[in-house]
Amino acid sequence: MEKLLLSMRRIPTYTTLFALLSAALFANGFSPAGYAPVFSRSGGGTAGVSTFQPGIAAIEVSVEAWTGETFTVDTFSSDAIQQLKQKIEDVKGIPAAQQQLVFGEIVLEDGRTLDDYSIQNGSTLRLLRRMETGAGNILYVDINVNTTAPGYTGTGDSWANAVPQLADALKWAREQHTGGSPGWSSANPLQIYVAIGTYLPAYHAGDGSYATNGDRLNAFVLVSNVQLYGGFDPANGVEGPEDTRILPDADNPGQGTVLSGDLEGDDHEEDFDGHAENAYHVVIAAGDLGVAGMEGFVITGGAASGDVGSSLTVNGITVSSEAGGGMFNFFSSPSLTDCLFWRNAAIRGGGMSNSGSASKPLLTRCTFRGNFAESGAGMTNMQAEPQLTGCMFSENSARQAGGGMYNSMQAKPSVTTTIFKQNSADSGGGMANEVCAPSLNQCDFSENTAWNGGGMISSGTTLTLTGCTFSGNSAEADGGGMHSIESGLSLTGCTFLQNSADQRGGAMRNDRTSVTMLNSKITNNTAPQGGGIINEACPVISLTNCLLSGNSAMIGAAMMSGICESVTLANCTVSGNTASTAGGGLANLQAPASLANVIIWDNETNGDRTAPEVSFYSMGEDLPIISNSLIANWGGSGNWNGALAVDEGGNIDADPLFVNPANGDYRLQTCSPAINKGGNATLPGGVTQDADGNPRTVHTVVDMGAFEYQEALPAGNLALHEDESTKNISGPTDFYGNDEACRLIARIEPTGTAPVSGSVTARVEIDPEVAFHNGSPYVQRHYLINAQEGGSASITLYFTQDEFDNFNDEMPDGYLPTGPADGANKGNLRVYQYHGTTGSTPGDYQGSPLTVIAPNAADIVWNEVNGRWEITFGVEGFSGFFIGSAASPLPVRLVSFSGSPESENTVGLHWEVADQQNIAAYTVEYSLNGLIFEEAGTVAATQTPEAWYTFRHTPLSGKGIAYYRLRISEADGTRSNSNIISVKLPGRSPASAYPVPADHGFWVEGQGIAGTTASLVSVHGIVLKTWTSLSDKQYVDISSLPSGMYFVRLQDGTSMKVVKK
Repeated sequence: MEKLLLSMRRIPTYTTLFALLSAALFANGFSPAGYAPVFSRSGGGTAGVSTFQPGIAAIEVSVEAWTGETFTVDTFSSDAIQQLKQKIEDVKGIPAAQQQLVFGEIVLEDGRTLDDYSIQNGSTLRLLRRMETGAGNILYVDINVNTTAPGYTGTGDSWANAVPQLADALKWAREQHTGGSPGWSSANPLQIYVAIGTYLPAYHAGDGSYATNGDRLNAFVLVSNVQLYGGFDPANGVEGPEDTRILPDADNPGQGTVLSGDLEGDDHEEDFDGHAENAYHVVIAAGDLGVAGMEGFVITGGAASGDVGSSLTVNGITVSSEAGGGMFNFFSSPSLTDCLFWRNAAIRGGGMSNSGSASKPLLTRCTFRGNFAESGAGMTNMQAEPQLTGCMFSENSARQAGGGMYNSMQAKPSVTTTIFKQNSADSGGGMANEVCAPSLNQCDFSENTAWNGGGMISSGTTLTLTGCTFSGNSAEADGGGMHSIESGLSLTGCTFLQNSADQRGGAMRNDRTSVTMLNSKITNNTAPQGGGIINEACPVISLTNCLLSGNSAMIGAAMMSGICESVTLANCTVSGNTASTAGGGLANLQAPASLANVIIWDNETNGDRTAPEVSFYSMGEDLPIISNSLIANWGGSGNWNGALAVDEGGNIDADPLFVNPANGDYRLQTCSPAINKGGNATLPGGVTQDADGNPRTVHTVVDMGAFEYQEALPAGNLALHEDESTKNISGPTDFYGNDEACRLIARIEPTGTAPVSGSVTARVEIDPEVAFHNGSPYVQRHYLINAQEGGSASITLYFTQDEFDNFNDEMPDGYLPTGPADGANKGNLRVYQYHGTTGSTPGDYQGSPLTVIAPNAADIVWNEVNGRWEITFGVEGFSGFFIGSAASPLPVRLVSFSGSPESENTVGLHWEVADQQNIAAYTVEYSLNGLIFEEAGTVAATQTPEAWYTFRHTPLSGKGIAYYRLRISEADGTRSNSNIISVKLPGRSPASAYPVPADHGFWVEGQGIAGTTASLVSVHGIVLKTWTSLSDKQYVDISSLPSGMYFVRLQDGTSMKVVKK
C-alpha cells in the first residue's frame, strides 16, 4: 500500500534587531558596565521590561502550541523552564500550570534551564497541554466543562478540571507513551472517562504527525494500556462506573458519548451523502496495545473511501484508507464493550476492519447498525481472530458480500449469542465467509436478504455452528438461510425456520460441500427445489436427530440430493412436508442414501399422501438402504417393495403417534409404535442426546425419529371396555378409543381383492371373566368391526397376557401362549369370526356360517415395549372376532374324548359332543410318537346338537403308546384339531411318564429301562436333554423349560408325551 510521508511543520526562526546587535557587540568584547541592552525578567515581570545582563545571550524560540498556533517568545538561554512558561502565559494567557514543553522528544522539567537542554536561538519547542491523572489513574474529558470557572486548570485530574477534547487527551497519552515513561502499565492502565457529547478527531493519526491537523487523516488513535470509558454525565451526577451511564442506543444513536468522523457536520442520516470529506477512520488500533479498550461509545461517520495517497503509518504499521471506516484494527487486540458502530462506510469493513493473525479483539454487547461497504458492511476480518459475545449486526448493507460480516484469508472469528438481522448484500446478507474458519455459537440470523445466501454464504470454508437459528432470511436465487460452496459444515442444535429462496434450498443450498448436522430442525422453509435443503455434488451429507417438517417445494420438499457420494439420515423425523411435483418427503437423484431409525410420515405430493414415492422419491442405480425405520406407504419389512429400496429389516408402516404435529410437536406419544423400535447398532457413535437435548436411548433400545420418548413405558396400552372408533380409511389405520393413544382398539390395512375403504367402525368389549359358547371358553377381549365398502383387509387385534392366562385356566390343555417366550402354543390359537353387524357374544350373530382362522405363528407377536400380544390375519368381510383354542373349538363342544385297548390289536376311541352345528365330519388321526400324525379314518357328523361317536383302530405297531386326535371339519371347509390323547397298548410299553401335566419335573418308570438312554424332544423335534436311567424309575428335571408339550423318546424308539404347566 502506498505510503504518504508527511513532513512536520517547519516554524521560521525570527530574531530582533536588538538581539542581533547585542550578539555582535558581545562578540567584539563590548560590555559596558551597568548597561542592559537585553530585556530580562526576574520572577515574572512584563515582557519588554529588561535589565542588561553582561555575558548572557538573548534568544528567540518558536513555540508550536497544541491549539495549532505557532508563536515566538524572547527569552534567555539561562532562563529556567518555569520562567519560560510564565512568559508564555504573559504572551498567550495560557496558565503556566497547564503547560508542558517538549524539545524534540524530551519533556522539559521545571528547575532546569534552557542551556541544560542545549536550546539555542531559533530552536522550536512544542507546547502541550499539561495533564495530570486523578485518583485511580483516571483522566477526565468533558466537552461541556466550564473552562472559565474559578480555579479551572484543565489538567484532567477531575471533572471540574476536565480536558475539553478527547483528541487532546489521546494525543497527550500518545506523547507520554512515546516518551517511554507514561506512568501507566497493563497492571495499572490509564483510564480516560469521557462525558457525553460529540467529539471529533482533531489530529493526524500518522506517526510523527499527530500534533498536526491531518483533516481526513485525523483519527482517535488508541494508546497502549489506555482504556476509554464513555457515557458519563457529570452535570447530572453520573460521574463514576458505579453510576448508570448513558450508553449507546441503536434507536437513538445521538445519545451518549459520540466519536464522529463527520468533520464538516453535514452527514445525512438517510444516506451517505456528505461523507466525502469525513475522516477515513474514526478510531485506529495498531500493534500491540496491551489492555487497551473502549466501553460505551458511539462510533460514526467514518468513510474509508480509499483515495490515492491516503494511507498512513501508525505505530509503525501501514493503515489502509480502504478499510475500517468506524474502526481500523491491525495486529491489535483491544476490548470493546457496549459500543455502537453506526453509519460508517468503507470499501471493506464499514463499521470495523480487523486484519492480521495477531488481531484478536474482544467485542461484548457491541452493535453494528446502518453501515455500508463493498464487502463486510458491519465488519470485515482478514486473518483476524475476533471474539464477539452478545453483539448485534442490523441494517448493514454491502454491495458485494457480507452485509453484516465478511470473513476471509483464514480468519477465525468466534461469535457467540450474536444477532444478524435485516442486513443485505449481493452474497451473504448476514455473513459471508471465504477461505476461513468461523465458529458460531447461539447466534441468530433473521430477515437478512441477498441474491445468494440470504442469511450466510460460505466458500472454501470450514464452518462450525452450534445452537444457531436462521429465520425469515431470503435469497433471490439460492440458499435462503445458508449457501455453502466447496466447504465443510458442522451444525449442532441449529434451527432453520421460514427461510425462502426463489430457486434452490429454502433453508440451505450445499454445493460440493460436506455437511454434518446433529440435533437440528429444518421447518417451514420454501423453494422450488429443496424446500428445506438441497445438496448438489456433495461428498458427504449426514443428518442425525434432525427434524424436517412443514417445508414446501416443487420437488424435494424436505430435502433434495443430487449426484452426491453419500446421503445418510439417522434418527431423523421427516413429516408434514409438501411438494407439488415429486418427493413430498425426500428426493434423491443419483445420490446413494442410507436411512436408519428414521420416521417419514404424512408428507404430500400433488395432493397425494398414499403413494410410496410421496415419502421418498429416488432415481439412480443405487437403491436406498433402509433399516429400523417407519416409512409411510412402504408396508414395512413384512410387505416391502424391493424395487423401491433395500430392506435391512425392522421397518414398519404405522402412525407414529406424534404428540401434536399440527403445532410442530413431533415427540412421540406414550403408545407410539416407534418407541424402542430403532436399531442401537445404527445409532451413530457418540450420540447421547436427541433433537431436544434429552437423553437418547432411554429404554434399552433407541426409538425411531428425532425425539426419544422420555417417560416410563406403560403396560398394555389397550382400549377399554366398549371403546369404539369410526374412521375413513384409505391405507393402514389405527383405531383408538376416545382418540387416545393408549386406548388402541385395532389396526386395519386395506389388502386383497376388494380392499376395504371409506368409513370403518371398530369396537371392543371386555368380559369381566372368561365366558363360554357351546361349552368352549373364549378370550375375554373380543371385537366387532363393520365397514361400508369392500371387505378384504389385514387386521391386527391386541390382547394382554393376563387375558390369555385367564383363558388357559379354563383349559386342560391346548393352551394359548403362556408367556412372551412360548412359541409352541401359538399353533393352538384360533380366531373365530362370527358374521353379522351386531353382537356381544358368539350366539348373538345371525349371519353367514362361522369362519375359523388359524393365524401364522409369525403373525402372533409379543410387543415387548407395550406389553401386549398382537395378532395379524387376513379377512374377507367384517363382523365379530373371538379368540379361542383349537383344543376346544367354539362350533362344537367336545364333552369327552377317550381311548382304550379293546383287544391285542385294536384300540377303541369314543367322543361325546354338544352344541354341534355346521360340523361335516370328524377325522381320527394317529401317531406313534405324538409328533407326526396320519389319518386313521373319518366319521361323518350327525345333524343333532348332541352326539356320541365311536371309532376302532388297529395301530401299525404292536407295542408302546398310541397317540390320537380329532380333526374337526366344518361345512365351510374350516378345520380345527382336538387335544391329543394317548393309549397304552397292553403289554407293549416298557415305560410311562407321569404326572401329566408336570410342574418342575416328571418320572419315567418302566421295567427294564435301567441303564438305557432316553431323550427329551421338543414338538419341533429338537433334542433338549439326554440322560441314562439309573434304575427302572428315573426323575427328569424340566424346571428351566417353558410351558408346553414335549416328548420322551426311549432307547427302543417308543415315545411318550409330557406336558409342562
